[in-house]
Amino acid sequence: ARTFREPDQIILLVSARPGGPPVASVAGLRFLREVDVHLRDLPVVDGDNVRSLASLLEPQAGLSALQHIRDFLTDIPASPAAVADFRARVRRHPLGEGLFLSADGSAAAVYARLAEGVTRQEAVEALEDWIRPRAVSGFDLRLTGPVVAEVLLGRSVLRDLAWTIPIMVVVMSLLLYGCLRTPGAVVAVMAEVLVVLVCVFGAMGHAGVPVTLVTTVLPVVVMALAVADEIHFLERLQAFQATAADTSPAGRRGA
Repeated sequence: ARTFREPDQIILLVSARPGGPPVASVAGLRFLREVDVHLRDLPVVDGDNVRSLASLLEPQAGLSALQHIRDFLTDIPASPAAVADFRARVRRHPLGEGLFLSADGSAAAVYARLAEGVTRQEAVEALEDWIRPRAVSGFDLRLTGPVVAEVLLGRSVLRDLAWTIPIMVVVMSLLLYGCLRTPGAVVAVMAEVLVVLVCVFGAMGHAGVPVTLVTTVLPVVVMALAVADEIHFLERLQAFQATAADTSPAGRRGA
């Protein structure tokens, strides 16, 4: 994406509901054109870079340079026969069927580039709010594509971390107390974990490193490494203290 300067793009899937009319119908094509028009007006979307059947140009044989080139939805088919002719014309277009319209006519895709300066999270949230009141229509609207997948997966990971990290802290504290038998050791280990987490994420924020799906697992990894380091340190410290006590004069007299 960086090499080819590929912009962030969201795919809006318009699909038929069970028992309802397909997208390749009079009502479906009219709804698809309305979606295309309204989507262009959203501030999170680059309105000049929305692609669907409503913007796909339909070249015609023998067309002169002075004639207006129409898109596929300039005129909505008004009858089943006109819809069948429409699907045949889309099928002949190299980009039509399979990219903008499914082979069975039950779904269509709208490709929308995000506006400049809009984050992925902001765009997905705004589009979700825009889709919600349209759920009462006769067609389903779903956000798809890699950008949406990353945002939704990020939400899921953060939601899971919000309850797994506290559980992990409690379990580690109990295990540490069971092994070391002293509250001071537990406090020392958890204090180091806190300091390490603050330093790691503080350094990332200062350097401008974003939190991605890869770096969201850092709290768990850092906690495990910090606890393992402290366990080894405290175990060696206890062994050293035991050895020092045995070799001290008081220890030899007691022996």
